[in-house]
Amino acid sequence: NYRLPGGMDKLMPGKGSVAILLAALLAAPGMIATAEADIPDHALLLELKQRLTENPACQNRCAEYSNASVAVSDNRVDMTLDVQAVVNVAVPLPGSGDRWEPAVVRVDGQPRRDILRTPDGVMWIELDAGAHQVRVSGPLSDSDSQELFFSERPHRVRLVTTGWDASGVVDGRLLAGSIGLTRIRKDGEEQTLTSDRFPTFVRVSRQIAFNLDWTITTTVQRRAPASGSITVEIPLFDGESVDSENVEVRDGKVIAALPANGRSFSWNSRLERADSLQLMATEGSSWTETWLLTTSPTWHIDFTGVPEVQAVSAGAYWVAEFDPLPGETLTISVSRPAAIAGATLAIDNVQLTSNVGKRSASSTLGFSYRSTQGDQHTIILPADAEVTRVMVDGRPLQVRPEDGLLPLSIEPGNHEVTIDWRDSQSAGRNNQTAAIDLNSPASNIHLQLQVPENRWILFTRGPALGPAVLYWPELLLMIAIALLLAKIKRTPLRRRDWVLLGLGLSTFSWGMLMLMAAWLFVMDYQQDIRDKLARQQFNLLQMALGIFSVVVLLQLLIAVPNGLLGTPDMQIIDSDYQNNTLNWFADQTDGELPTGNTISAPMWMYKLAILLWALWLSFALIRWIPWAWRCFSKDGLWKGKVEPAKG
Repeated sequence: NYRLPGGMDKLMPGKGSVAILLAALLAAPGMIATAEADIPDHALLLELKQRLTENPACQNRCAEYSNASVAVSDNRVDMTLDVQAVVNVAVPLPGSGDRWEPAVVRVDGQPRRDILRTPDGVMWIELDAGAHQVRVSGPLSDSDSQELFFSERPHRVRLVTTGWDASGVVDGRLLAGSIGLTRIRKDGEEQTLTSDRFPTFVRVSRQIAFNLDWTITTTVQRRAPASGSITVEIPLFDGESVDSENVEVRDGKVIAALPANGRSFSWNSRLERADSLQLMATEGSSWTETWLLTTSPTWHIDFTGVPEVQAVSAGAYWVAEFDPLPGETLTISVSRPAAIAGATLAIDNVQLTSNVGKRSASSTLGFSYRSTQGDQHTIILPADAEVTRVMVDGRPLQVRPEDGLLPLSIEPGNHEVTIDWRDSQSAGRNNQTAAIDLNSPASNIHLQLQVPENRWILFTRGPALGPAVLYWPELLLMIAIALLLAKIKRTPLRRRDWVLLGLGLSTFSWGMLMLMAAWLFVMDYQQDIRDKLARQQFNLLQMALGIFSVVVLLQLLIAVPNGLLGTPDMQIIDSDYQNNTLNWFADQTDGELPTGNTISAPMWMYKLAILLWALWLSFALIRWIPWAWRCFSKDGLWKGKVEPAKG
């Protein structure tokens, strides 16, 4: 019992319970604390919102149709659907607004009217978590063809029809998301012209490839109806076996199922090899066929029956197109092309580089080849060749020659070979690219020979497309001109002087030679016109002759040292000539590569010749300069004004 403190219970008449209640009411305001709560912050509110709105862990597999039992009578469809729901979820019902749709819906025996229709025409119903049985039913229209559409495909379908042919269900599996229905009319019964969609019609394209393996790629393309799922059975050819996965084959036919929004269906097959094939277009089918036959060079094919629409070449392949009518047959005779004699190895590109040094030469041979079969091939190198590296397609190959014979393993296909070696050829009077025999016809042969820079190249020899030394024809022309000039006895130069002057200047400065000859003839010619010139003209001529003479002598003083220190200009014509590197090209050879040759002399011989010529020129100038001075000073160096005679 509850007692009031300090004997207060004595002040309360009546029962003790009343006194206790009164005391509790009086003390409550002071004893009960005021309740207070904090407002959740923004982060907590967002977290709570996320928890309330997040998708369940099952994502898009929260409910499934495990079984469907479909009964179709003359004018009605009844379905029983077993639904397994993991959470509370909405599931789509069979049917659509532009196709058949249910009129009555029952869930676990109870009618349901709370049905949501989305803009795409699909009807949805909400189910609690657990197993449910959904029954739907609805009337059929009077059209001859209709479609039962399933947004959610059942795992198993049991179909019973009365008065209708059904398609789209094979061995209890719904192939394309819908069941197609076609009404069965009795003989003489009037056909209904209206229909909820166009009859099914597709285009079948078969691409048959006769390659190492014979393959077929078949594509079924939608033509009608424009939307909705369709199912057609496409027969296989004799000897055709399907390789693609998830393709239903029944009684030699592929069940091609196109979903509601699908435009095509395809699969790959193998075709058994045979000497003769027959392709037949199905008669009375709801499709058109196109056959594209691609033939590789491995096979020879003849066609009889269906005419070709077109035949085109695609590289090494031949593509023939056929558009057979229903019931037409194409007979194909297949054989291998007759073999003809020919080489199995073709060398397409050869690059040979020889770099001649003072004591030895290093060479590199590179070539690309094509081969149709593997074989052992031998390349003949110089007998004293010391091979340092052999590369095939960038991979090192451990092989060495014996008596100049280098064995190589030829592999089928395209390959690149590089061979490096050294031999005893040293820089001398006659040098050439290495003598190589490929033991096989070759084309596009590039030769390159590099001799040391201290060699004076005099002549070249090799394939027609190669370097040429044009100095010698020009020298002969210069000697002929020098002999003609010597006959003009207006200068102190005799025949020997003209020839020696041309020989020296021709190797390093043809321009200086022309300038020197012009100076000599100008100095001689001006003697004949000096006395005919007026004072001002005479003085101008003297100034011009003086400047011209100084320029010629300065140019000569510059050119001679350059000739002594530089290299002779032999007028070598080459597409890529530099640093004594010469290049030749040959279009083909039977096996033995052509060689590029040079005849050269030591550069000190040229230096010595130019030095002797410079000494001769210095003594010759001692004779020529006084003659030039006499020509320049004839009739005086300058004409001043003539003072009039005093009377």
